[in-house]
Amino acid sequence: MSGRKWVAVILFCAIISCTQSNENSIPENLDAGTVLLERSTPEAEGVPPRAIVNFLEKAQAENHEMHSFMIVKDGKVIFERWWQPYAPQYRHELHSISKSFTSIAIGMAIDEGLLTIETVLGDIFTEEIESLGAQVDERVKNMTIRNLLTMSTGMERQYWADDPDGNNVLSFLAGPVNEDPGEVFRYSTLGSYILSAAFTRVTGKTLVEYLDPRLFVPLGFNRYWQMDETLNINTGGWGLSITTEDIAKFGQLLLQKGLWEGRQIISEKWITEATSRQISNEDWHWGRNFATGYGYQFWMCKPEGVFRGDGSNGQFCIVAPSEGIVIAVTQYTEDMQGAMDLLWELLDDITSLPVDQQGANALAAYSAQSYLIIDDESEQYPAIFSTYQIDDWNEPHTNITQVFFDFNGSECVMSFYTGESAMPYSTFWFINKQWSKGAASFFRPAKFYRVVTNGVWKDNVFTVTTWFYETSQRRQYRFSFNNDYSEVNIEMRNNVFMPFEEMGKGIRE
Repeated sequence: MSGRKWVAVILFCAIISCTQSNENSIPENLDAGTVLLERSTPEAEGVPPRAIVNFLEKAQAENHEMHSFMIVKDGKVIFERWWQPYAPQYRHELHSISKSFTSIAIGMAIDEGLLTIETVLGDIFTEEIESLGAQVDERVKNMTIRNLLTMSTGMERQYWADDPDGNNVLSFLAGPVNEDPGEVFRYSTLGSYILSAAFTRVTGKTLVEYLDPRLFVPLGFNRYWQMDETLNINTGGWGLSITTEDIAKFGQLLLQKGLWEGRQIISEKWITEATSRQISNEDWHWGRNFATGYGYQFWMCKPEGVFRGDGSNGQFCIVAPSEGIVIAVTQYTEDMQGAMDLLWELLDDITSLPVDQQGANALAAYSAQSYLIIDDESEQYPAIFSTYQIDDWNEPHTNITQVFFDFNGSECVMSFYTGESAMPYSTFWFINKQWSKGAASFFRPAKFYRVVTNGVWKDNVFTVTTWFYETSQRRQYRFSFNNDYSEVNIEMRNNVFMPFEEMGKGIRE
C-alpha cells in the first residue's frame, strides 16, 4: 500500500455500527446548562392534532426531506420529531437564518449606544476607504447600517473578492452602485457579511463573542458559527449551527418581544422594527409568493402578521404572534415555496380544524421515521485495492482528480483526492449491510463532519450514501465498474428525489 493510501485509512475516525431499527439512537448528553422549553400536547394547548398529521403527510408526499420539526404554542413544545440520523442533540446548519441573528446582535449594539441605524460605512471602514481612494463611490461611504439590514445597497450584484482568501470588505466597498441605497431590495448575503464586519469593527468583538453572554448562554444555545479567518469575523449571512430547540427558543424570544424569563434580552422596540416591513420586495425576482416585504434580516410572510427567518434548502424559524405559535423546521428541499405553502396550510388548519380525539389518535399513530434503510440484497464487496485517475470532474469549486478504493470483504475505505496534496480531500468508511456512524474529513479547507454512511454493491455498481446530519446535505454516489474493474463511471446526486448527474470517468492506475 502506498503511503498516500495509508493516510486515507489511518485518518478515518472510529466507526460505530448502526442497526436497522427506525428508532432514534439514544441521545448523547446535552451540553451542561442547556435550557429546555416546557412540554405539553397539541390538544392540551388547543391545537388540533389533525393539522399536524396533515402537514407531515403532505411534506412526505411532496418529497420535502424533513430532518426535524417542532411546534411551540404559548411557550410550550406541543410536537417534536426528528428523522434519523437527525436527533435533538445535534446542531444543524441554518444557512441564512444566521442573518436574523446578525440583526439581533446589531439591535443589541444599538441598544447599548455603540452605533445607530443611520451609522454610515464611511465612519466605520475609514482605513479601507482611504486605501481604495477614488474606487469608492460616495454612495458607499454614505451607505447606512439600515441599508445593509434591508438589503437595499443599490448594488446590482454581490461583489465578493475574486480570491477565496481575499478581503471581501475591500471588494464590497469598491463595488459599483447602481441606485441610491435604500430604494431597491436586492437579496445580498454579502451585505449581511458586511454587517458582521462592521459590527466587529465597532464593538471589538465577533458576533459569537458578543452574543454569548447576552443571548446564547442565557438561552442555553449549543452554537457554532463559521469564521472568516481572513478578517477574523463570523460570516454573518450564513454559517450558524444550532439545535432545533434552539431555533424554537429564538422564535419564542422574538414572539415575546425580547423578553426571556423576566429579563429584557433585547429591546422590544428593536424586535418590533426588525420583524416589521421596512422595504418592499414586490419587484424582486422571487416576488410576493416568497415574501410580502422585508424587515431587518427577517421576511414578512403571506399569512398576515407572520414573519420568519429562513435558510437555503428549507430551514425555517416561523413566528405567528396572533396564534402564539413558533415553528422550527430543518430539512432538505428543492422547493422552498412549496415547503412554505405547507406551513401556511398548517397555520390555516390550526385555526379551522376541531381539536378532537380522532386527530389525537392519528397523530399518536404517526410512526417514527428513519432514512437509514438497509438493502438486504447488497452483494459481498469485491476485492479492489486501486486508485482511479479522473479527468474533467463535473462539480464547481471541487477539482477531484483521483478516487481510491480499498474493498476488504465486508468493508470499504474510499477517498477523494484533488491533486493539490498527499492528504485526501475526503475519506469515508462503509460496512456492507450496515449504517456506519463516524466522521468524514475534508481538507483544504479543513473540515470534519459527523456522518452516517452506507454502501451497496450490486452487479458491479457501488452505490454509497453519506448523510452529513449536522447540515442540510447528504450525498449519494454511484460508481459503475466494468468487468475487470479497470474503469469506473461516477455519478452523484444530493437527494434521492433528484436524478443522478455524471461527474466523471476514472481509469485505474
